[in-house]
Amino acid sequence: MKMRKWLAAIAALIMTVCLLAGACAEGDPNARLEEDLKITDAIRAAFDNQRLVDTRKEYVEDKGITVMLDECVGDAHHIRAAFRVSGRRFTGDERPEFRHIRIDVPGLDNYNGEPSTSGFFNWFEDGEIRWNERYDGTATFFFAAYTDQEGFSFDGKEITVTLETLGVDGVQKPVANGKWVFSWDLRCSEKKQEWTGLDLEIPDAGGAKLQDVAFGPMHLTAHLTVPGHPGVDAPYVSGFVLKDGTRIEHAMESVSTGPVEGAEELVEEACFFNRVIDPDQVAALLISSHAWGYNVSILVELP
Repeated sequence: MKMRKWLAAIAALIMTVCLLAGACAEGDPNARLEEDLKITDAIRAAFDNQRLVDTRKEYVEDKGITVMLDECVGDAHHIRAAFRVSGRRFTGDERPEFRHIRIDVPGLDNYNGEPSTSGFFNWFEDGEIRWNERYDGTATFFFAAYTDQEGFSFDGKEITVTLETLGVDGVQKPVANGKWVFSWDLRCSEKKQEWTGLDLEIPDAGGAKLQDVAFGPMHLTAHLTVPGHPGVDAPYVSGFVLKDGTRIEHAMESVSTGPVEGAEELVEEACFFNRVIDPDQVAALLISSHAWGYNVSILVELP
């Protein structure tokens, strides 16, 4: 199946550096990446000996700033990593940033060799009090990368992440005009679950139907037929229900949808999760639409 037009324009790569689930007012500033992604003992048991969390503890120092690669978590199409930055304390009203970020992975088709990236440091807020630091004075930088390039898997690939020029948002002069380069072999789970040929009608969605869906531990792709292509109001998968009845709403960290080239009324959704799930335990999907409001979702059971 041909990729949707907007995705082809960036050569099958969505690369985004993002604020992860734990980076919120209710978050724990000392939480690790695996805690942010809700990797429980039950999740670990479900994956048995499959790769999931890779603890690295690798350091690079430049211009008085030390950056440590802490953890990496990933599946075949989506990876996240956490870096700890020390050597400079940031006050609550400062927003640290790396002004240049490059991520290179062999076999991944990047647009002109330059994936589009942006970045955020973790921060926490409690009323009027805001802080960027962990208990040990370090700041946490998260990045995430997602691709649905056909036939590609992150597992076993060597990734190189280059971080350059540590600064503060809104301040022209950099904190440190340095470069921190990390290269390591990715260890990712390739566990997945797929449903094809569904043609399941979504209730009260104007005739929209779910055609197929594929789950990994941290990503999802789905195809829906949507009469009239209603644009941003098209229905999309927003959560899921597990076999034990657990209902997980607003589970998507990022959702992108677009028309499939050459296929009338067919819409493709690509997204990654704010947690790790066991694909074998998914029993139903929750479908949402911007037109229905944030807290409205429709249950669609999978066969």
